[in-house]
Amino acid sequence: MSPFPEPVVMEVVALTEPEPEPLTAITTTRDSKSAAKTKEPLPSAPLTVWTGSTFRAFANLLKTMVGAGVLTLPHATSKFGLLASVVGIALAGYGTSAAIIFAVRCNAKVCERGSGGDEVGVWERIGRAAYGRLGVVSIISSLLIAQLGLSAAYYDFIVETIMQHAALSHLHALAVTWVLLTLVSMIRKLSSVAILSLVGLITYIYIIALLVAYSSEALDCSAANASLTADQLQCAAKNGDIAGISPICHPGAAEPIAMATWSGFGAWFGPAVFAFEGMGTAMSIYASIGESMAEDAPPGTSSTVVRRYTDRAFRWVVGGAYSCGVVIYVCVGALGYLAFGSSVEGTILKSFPEGPAKANAQIVLAVVLGCTFALQMNPVWGVIEPAILGRGDYSAAWPVLRGVVVALIAIACVLIPAVDAMISLSGAVGFSLLGFILPGLFFLKLNPNASVAVTLDRSVAAGLESMGRAESPGASANGGWGATLRKNALDVVVAIALVAIGCTGSVLGVYDVFQQQQHPDAAIEASLGCSLDE
Repeated sequence: MSPFPEPVVMEVVALTEPEPEPLTAITTTRDSKSAAKTKEPLPSAPLTVWTGSTFRAFANLLKTMVGAGVLTLPHATSKFGLLASVVGIALAGYGTSAAIIFAVRCNAKVCERGSGGDEVGVWERIGRAAYGRLGVVSIISSLLIAQLGLSAAYYDFIVETIMQHAALSHLHALAVTWVLLTLVSMIRKLSSVAILSLVGLITYIYIIALLVAYSSEALDCSAANASLTADQLQCAAKNGDIAGISPICHPGAAEPIAMATWSGFGAWFGPAVFAFEGMGTAMSIYASIGESMAEDAPPGTSSTVVRRYTDRAFRWVVGGAYSCGVVIYVCVGALGYLAFGSSVEGTILKSFPEGPAKANAQIVLAVVLGCTFALQMNPVWGVIEPAILGRGDYSAAWPVLRGVVVALIAIACVLIPAVDAMISLSGAVGFSLLGFILPGLFFLKLNPNASVAVTLDRSVAAGLESMGRAESPGASANGGWGATLRKNALDVVVAIALVAIGCTGSVLGVYDVFQQQQHPDAAIEASLGCSLDE
């Protein structure tokens, strides 16, 4: 049994749009001397790629992507530069989506070999096939780090909101938050709180709308800021309001826009990767599409047929969701940086002017994050409870264990109290492993492009051509073996790049976070150009 929660099966509703061109399932048989291929035509009905299940999967994946990470993108953009950040976000979106497709292809190869198990999740199946127990431990560890880091970021945000609006000390806010989130963690049936993820998405849309409104006002202040002296611009944030400047005007808006600051890659990498947080749930969505396809398939339809339709539908889901995510993230990061310049706060909400709109957004978002804390921790409970308490009925022990784990998260928030720092660290470690490093390593190890069927097909084709009896089965109007080899080479390059960029970004991202924790005023003084001790 997988330690991760089972995906929700989504009903498949066939639409009236034209069917895609029929695919072909290829089965390979092999004996000691030869190999032969037989083609199994895919059914033209009722299976279809464009179904209600596909569109719901798209909405679910996009909903899991747009989260707390979007709040830190303007600050990350100010560190890395406008042009570098825009290009980097696009490449990060391409890289993480490619990693998901790599995982799907590896899963297909493992299933064709018959070495996987239906009782385990997709990630576990791939990890075991690639590196055995080490692969399983690596993927489970990365998922735990990512989910715990995400939950800790939620914890930090709730603590900050309570401190600001309830006038409590940091210690008291931590204690109150621990009580509230421990109570939320006692919820074991999550259907009652799942709707809050949709409310959370609406809240983020509201925050983005506020950003657009405030950004237009802040950009109008550039002319006013241009009349300030250099000293006023540098130390305005320290000295407070300056006569003649409205509250929305930020000194950083008058500064030149940096296009690329390569030394800021480490500070940018963690939040940028964290923003694509749908990576952790993508495989659950893939599995749910497959189950829907299997339920709707006619009796006798092979698993290969169902998987090929599932893979094709999932490619459209990933491509559409990640394209929308890239557009949203680029716009938020660019708008926040253009409006507030280098003085933009770690989370964009802090840069908004004080008022009911900002307060309402903070409070509603804190409530939503607190309630969805149970959803984010559900994969964690699925791993640690069976591992520590064993499987079966442990009604007396699990509440205590959950309270202890939430307390450990609170301790992590004491060590890293800033939301943006927690997001950066989680992205640089957990989501970098999950979205870059491990998928690339699994792909390079399993090499689904070089399947046994392809190898045998090439050897048989070479023998037939040498006798002049047949054209190579691999040759086609799409480019034959040359096109296949070029595609394989590109996949290998992308996989190597994922591993290299992920490792580099992780090291630099972790280093940047710990530098900020050791010298919390250094980054502020660098952006202001003046000492906070003066």
